[in-house]
Amino acid sequence: MNKAEYRQGHCFAFGFCITRCATATILTQGTADDPDITPYGEEQAVRVRNALSRMHIDSLFSSPLKRARTTSEIIWQGREGSCIYTESLKEAPLGWLEGMTNADAAKKDPEQFEIWRKDPAKFSFDGRYPLLEVYDKAKEAWKEILEAPGSSHLVITHKSMARAFLCTALALPPTSFRSLDMNNGGVSIFRVNKRGEPMLTNMNLTAHEHYDGVFY
Repeated sequence: MNKAEYRQGHCFAFGFCITRCATATILTQGTADDPDITPYGEEQAVRVRNALSRMHIDSLFSSPLKRARTTSEIIWQGREGSCIYTESLKEAPLGWLEGMTNADAAKKDPEQFEIWRKDPAKFSFDGRYPLLEVYDKAKEAWKEILEAPGSSHLVITHKSMARAFLCTALALPPTSFRSLDMNNGGVSIFRVNKRGEPMLTNMNLTAHEHYDGVFY
C-alpha cells in the first residue's frame, strides 16, 4: 500500500499487532467460529497481557471470531479503554479448505492446495480470491485504527490477517505473504510518524512466552 493512503489526519504513535492464541484443532479454520482457544492458549494470552502491562494502550481492536475474542478479553483484562470488534480483522475466507487438515485438502484438490501453499495470491474458490480480499480488509483495518482517538492501540487478529496487516503497512505485495511468519501470541510493534507512515520496529516477539519478567 502507498504510504500516502495512511495520511488520515490523526495518527497513533504505537501499535501492537498480536496473533490470537492457540486452539486445539489442526484443521484449517478460516472464518469458522469454532473452536475457542485452549488452556495453553489462555496461558499465552496471560503472558502477552503481562508483557504489555507497562505500556499505555488507549484501545483494542479485535476480530470478532471466538478464538480472537477470547484472546482479547484475557489480554484486555484490567484496562479501561475501548474494546472494538471489527469485521475487517476477521481471518481470510478459505472456502472448501475450512474444516480440513492439510493432508485431506492435498488429497481433495492437489493442484489448488499447492497453489494455496506456494502462490496464495492465485488461490481461488467460487470466483473469490481470499488473499486479495484479506489485503483489502487489512487496508480497511489500518484506516479504522489510524482514525481512532488515542495514541496507542492493540490489534488482535489471525495469522493470515496479521501477515496481510504487516504487508500492507510495509507496501509489500501479495507475493510476499508467505515470507512473513507469525506465531500464536506473537507481538509485532509499529511506530507511526506524524505523516501517518507505519514503521515496523519489532516483528513476532515471543520471548514473553518462554521467560517470566519480559516487558515491551
